[in-house]
Amino acid sequence: MLEEIDRNAVLPADLQHLKRGTLITFSFSTLDAETGKLFEPGATAPSDRLEAVKAAKSNGFKTDISLMPLLFYISDTDESLQSMFQTFSDVPVDYIFPATITLFGEGKADSKTLMMNAIQKHYPILYPEYMKLFKSDYLPYAYRNEVDQRTKLLCKQYGIQDFIC
Repeated sequence: MLEEIDRNAVLPADLQHLKRGTLITFSFSTLDAETGKLFEPGATAPSDRLEAVKAAKSNGFKTDISLMPLLFYISDTDESLQSMFQTFSDVPVDYIFPATITLFGEGKADSKTLMMNAIQKHYPILYPEYMKLFKSDYLPYAYRNEVDQRTKLLCKQYGIQDFIC
């Protein structure tokens, strides 16, 4: 089915240069299984997603990574980012799109409440910093810009595009 879409899809004018109808994008906030369980309960394990990335790429599909959401002080560390970029360059993926986390709502099941509860329980030392940073729903622009610049440098270092190519 994906092969048929890849051959027959009609691309918008700004994507005609791709000459591919299927772009398969996988999201990762971490490659660490334990961290993944804490912040994405019920989601497919990072190792299983990585196997799917490899399968998509080995079947000739344009395969991309959305580093979303990067977790402040957890999966946005230099060590974590280096590990992810090395892993994804080994596949090799076609491009990586990073994004920081956005948290909304004050209700019991809202993302901001759930995240803050998880931080308080599993990373209590980070809780005051998260409270300070998430006075609004978005991380401060300076931080988002810094992550963007760091990941652009990592893309260059690992030979991965930082845009759909």
